[in-house]
Amino acid sequence: MKTEYKNSILTIFLEGRIDSANAQQTETEITEALRNFPEASLVIDTEMLTYISSAGLRVLLRLQKEKKEKISLRNVTPEVYGILEVTGFTEMFDVRKKLREISVEGCEVIGQGASGTVYRLGEDQILKLYSSSQTLEEIEHERSLAREAVINGIPSVITYDVVRCDERYGIVFELLHSDTLGHAFSRASEKEEEYLVKYVDFVKNLHEIPLKSGVFPNLKSVLHEKVPPLARCCTAEDLNLLHSLIDSIPDRNSLVHGDLHPGNIMLQGEEFLLIDLPDASVGSKVWDLVGLFRDLIIGPRQIPDIVEQSMGIPADRIVSIGRAFFMQYFGVNSAEALQPYFGMIMPLFALNSVLTSGDPSDPAHMVPTEIVKKMMREAITPNEAQIRQTFQMLS
Repeated sequence: MKTEYKNSILTIFLEGRIDSANAQQTETEITEALRNFPEASLVIDTEMLTYISSAGLRVLLRLQKEKKEKISLRNVTPEVYGILEVTGFTEMFDVRKKLREISVEGCEVIGQGASGTVYRLGEDQILKLYSSSQTLEEIEHERSLAREAVINGIPSVITYDVVRCDERYGIVFELLHSDTLGHAFSRASEKEEEYLVKYVDFVKNLHEIPLKSGVFPNLKSVLHEKVPPLARCCTAEDLNLLHSLIDSIPDRNSLVHGDLHPGNIMLQGEEFLLIDLPDASVGSKVWDLVGLFRDLIIGPRQIPDIVEQSMGIPADRIVSIGRAFFMQYFGVNSAEALQPYFGMIMPLFALNSVLTSGDPSDPAHMVPTEIVKKMMREAITPNEAQIRQTFQMLS
C-alpha cells in the first residue's frame, strides 16, 4: 500500500482485493499512516482496487467514524463503484469515479489561452485541456459551476465530463457551431451597433436571473479570502479597511461572472452563451461592471497583448467598443456624460486590482507591491466614502 502526503491531504493508494483475509491488515496500515498526519484529510485512491467485500466496507465505515469528516474515494472503477452504490456508500462518502482517458492525437486545435488548449473532439464536442498547473480540484470546481449555471437557467455552454489526457486534465464541452462575440465584433464592423445593443441587454438580463442561496459561492466571501495574502504589502489598517469595504457591497442574488468581456461570450445565431465560469459567484452586479471597466477600458491600454489575445480584437478597437458599451448601459449619448460614471468606477477598479494582486496564480493581473501600496494610499483610502456610495448606487 502506497501513501502520499501533500497540501494537508493524505492519499492512500489501494491495490488488488480487500476481503476478510486482509481487511484487518489494511485497516492497521491505514491507521498507522493516519497517526503520522492526524490533521490531514484522507483520500483513498482505488484506481488499482479490483474488489472490496463487506469486510473492506466495514473498514471504511470505521475510518469514517474516526475522521468525523467525509472521506474521499477517488478513481473508483466501475466494478468497485457498483458495490459502493448498491450498499449506499456513495451517499456516505465523497465518491469520484475514475476519469475517462482520452487522446488528442490528430485533433484540431481551435483555441489556446493562458489556462489551456481547446481541441475539436468530433462534430459536437470539444475538449478544454488545462495546463499542468491547474489541479483536478480546480477543474472539477469549474465544471461544477458550469453545470449549475445550466441547471439554474444561466445562458451558458453545456459541459460533459472531466477527463484525463496523459498527466493533464480537461473538461469536455458541447461544440457550438458559432464564434465568440469578440471575433464577431472583429469580423463584422458594420454590425457593431447591433451587437452592442444585444451585448448590453445580455449583461442586464443576466443580472436579473434570480439564484438560490448556496448555488454559487458568495461574492463577499470570495473577496474576503483575497485579503490575507495582501499582508505582504499592506498594513493591518489597510487590511481592515479592505474587509470593511467588501462588507459594504450590497447583498444580491445575481450571478457575478467576473469576466464578461466579448471573448467569454459565444454568439450562436441570435443567442449569447457564457463560457469560462471558474470565478462565478453570487452577489452584486457592480463587481461585473468593475470587471468590464477593467477589461474594456483599462486593460487594453495597460496589457494590450494579453487583452487582444483574450478577445480577438485590436486593443484600440476594444476601448472604442468599451466606451460604446458603457454609454449604452448607462443611457448617455456622449463621452462627456460618461465621465462621471468612470469617475465613480475608477476607485472600485483600484480595489479590484488590489484584491487580485494577492493571488500569484493569476499573473495576468498581478500588481507589483509598490503599486499596491500606491493604490491603497492614493485611490482607495481617500475615496473610502465614494466607494461605499458607488456600491449602493450601482448595485
